[in-house]
Amino acid sequence: MSEKLPLDVFNNYFSLGFDAHVTLEFHESREANPEKFNSRFRNKMFYAGTAFSDFLMRSSKDLAKHVKVVCDGTDLTSKIQELKLQCIVFLNIPRYCAGTIPWGNPSESRDFEPQRHDDGYLEVIGFTMASLAAVQVGGHGERLNQCREVVLTTYKSIPMQVDGEPCRLAPSIVRITLRNQANMLQKTKRRTSIPLLNDQQTIPERLRVRVSRISMHDYEALHYHKDKLKEASVPLGIIVVPGDSDLEMCRTHIERLQEEGDGTKPKMLSSQKLSPKWCFLDSTTADRFYRIDRAQEHLHYMTDISQDELYILDPELVITQTVGTSPAMPDLVDSSSGTSSHHFAFPSSSSSPPSSPMPRIMELQKTTQRKRVSSDSSVAEALARNNSMRATRPPLSRTEKSDSVMGKDALLIEATKSNEFTKFREAHKMGGNIMVRDELGRTLLHHAVNTGSKEIVKYIVENGETW
Repeated sequence: MSEKLPLDVFNNYFSLGFDAHVTLEFHESREANPEKFNSRFRNKMFYAGTAFSDFLMRSSKDLAKHVKVVCDGTDLTSKIQELKLQCIVFLNIPRYCAGTIPWGNPSESRDFEPQRHDDGYLEVIGFTMASLAAVQVGGHGERLNQCREVVLTTYKSIPMQVDGEPCRLAPSIVRITLRNQANMLQKTKRRTSIPLLNDQQTIPERLRVRVSRISMHDYEALHYHKDKLKEASVPLGIIVVPGDSDLEMCRTHIERLQEEGDGTKPKMLSSQKLSPKWCFLDSTTADRFYRIDRAQEHLHYMTDISQDELYILDPELVITQTVGTSPAMPDLVDSSSGTSSHHFAFPSSSSSPPSSPMPRIMELQKTTQRKRVSSDSSVAEALARNNSMRATRPPLSRTEKSDSVMGKDALLIEATKSNEFTKFREAHKMGGNIMVRDELGRTLLHHAVNTGSKEIVKYIVENGETW
């Protein structure tokens, strides 16, 4: 039991009763056993279970008997008792409880005005268990009052929450008054089925939007560089959607774009299909891109997260880098093959993204004059051959060098995957390349992290070259 509320000021809402009790149960359980609340799905299941349990136990059924609510001098206690309310909300913004609008549209009633952000009034709303469930499907709560000052008196310990911060407050007198106001900038919002008085934006009939996708590798590497992240995006195609489309509708159009690309008329600019795990990115914030949970897509309009282009994150997108012949790079072209470039594909989901070969290549070019070398293997083998050319000892034949390096490198990879540190260290001392990658482009550090080998990770960090 607490003697004071967790916050002295609230910006969004203050509530007591059923919803606060569920939030408090979740908070106390997570504080007692944080290891059990390690996923969003488990958290949602706990919320649902607690709400159902509280519904059966009816722990808030007598709320009206233990509170007194006075709004601008008007005593609402008798009305609260008559309606047998189990939850009371003092709302400062239109939204509440996962994006619902509990005040609704009071245009049909002469007793109340539509809700505004700037009028300095609080909306006082009551809920029974039935109306609290109905608000999730477009209903509204019981409108009690619109006021500037509230005096709430409680006669027993009651669960309360202030902007989502719960507590069980001892019998108290709580006074709510307007503290201050500040001018805010508001993005253009699409009008909902319940129009607000201060939201009179025009809606374009159709929007033609370019869609680009970003790999997980680029998203993690360029997290705080929005311009570079935009440049690294891969064009996917163009969709045409209604002006008031939410992200769920946009998802349908994007997936349809992919399906149409499978026919005779190509629609997708990128040949690689979208993975089932792709999600939208909010590109309108000042500092970075933010991922949007798929379960929340129906709460966002397309124009809420995009200004001129729609970006999506595809965790399984494979980025292909092209290394070609130019005056600034060593010639890695096999003279017998006649090809002018090699493509190296790296899985973007790798926890240790591959570094560019450019710094290493430039270093080799500055050191000595290069010969044409045969590159029917990988860039790493070509660089190893160049290093052997600089050595004072006579170079090994191609077969001897390749077999020797590949055998020791394979031993390193095998030791890393099996978490055998002694075997790994011996293979490296025998001349194994600690910077080697497997056939999928994954480094030894990637495998060491996957197997949880702290010793190998530390050894690679201490003995590896500049990444």
